[in-house]
Amino acid sequence: MSKKNKILHESIDMFQSPISAHEVVIEARNVEKQENVKPIEIYDISFKKNNKEFSDGRIFGGYDSQGRYYAITVSPYFDEFETQIEKGIRGLVGALRGKGYLTCSSCYGHPKRAMVAICFPTKELRGEFSQILRDENIPTLEIQYKESMANVGVGVDKSGHVKFTKDLEFDHTFEPHRKMEVETFNQTFFRSYDEYHFLQVTLVDDYHPYLNPIKAWKTKKYLPMKDELIKRVTDLILSDKVPMFIY
Repeated sequence: MSKKNKILHESIDMFQSPISAHEVVIEARNVEKQENVKPIEIYDISFKKNNKEFSDGRIFGGYDSQGRYYAITVSPYFDEFETQIEKGIRGLVGALRGKGYLTCSSCYGHPKRAMVAICFPTKELRGEFSQILRDENIPTLEIQYKESMANVGVGVDKSGHVKFTKDLEFDHTFEPHRKMEVETFNQTFFRSYDEYHFLQVTLVDDYHPYLNPIKAWKTKKYLPMKDELIKRVTDLILSDKVPMFIY
């Protein structure tokens, strides 16, 4: 695979996304045109090891200039893709990847919430996949639909180094922003989709015991079995119940 990918514009918006301190996805921010600075290429964002492993096993990009956590979405076509996925969730992400599904975010959870976000070109395909998961009745499994995963900005400093920030003015209802998000995902995944629809799957999510007492109780009950639950989802993905994704 060539490392020379299409340049995104001299003034660009890019994507990568944690929606909470436990997530990793893709996002966009308008970066003002800067003189004498190289334009940002998709290779600089999605085809490099922009995330690193920390002592607690978490893998993310680091902290921006204001100390805020961020993580970078890496293309599944990146040769070292697996190094960017946390060990506890790597099997599930690998199963999805092997079936052709596109993931834009994942987290094993430290210590609770395990999560993976999957991209679809239509709401119908997303709904069909969701129903397969629901039919298994896996304890603590939650499904959430999202229409945007953009929340980390990217730019270049005066030295030409790529920098990431959580300062992102992105409105997924604003058509130019949505088009930018679609364009960036298309370049990351080598696709030509007209739109993206996201499915976020979580296990043993973190709930406040007073606001969601039943779900909090379930998390406490099943947390020791988190690896078993992840394996159940992984085995389901690998089974004949889940079709190959060829879109």
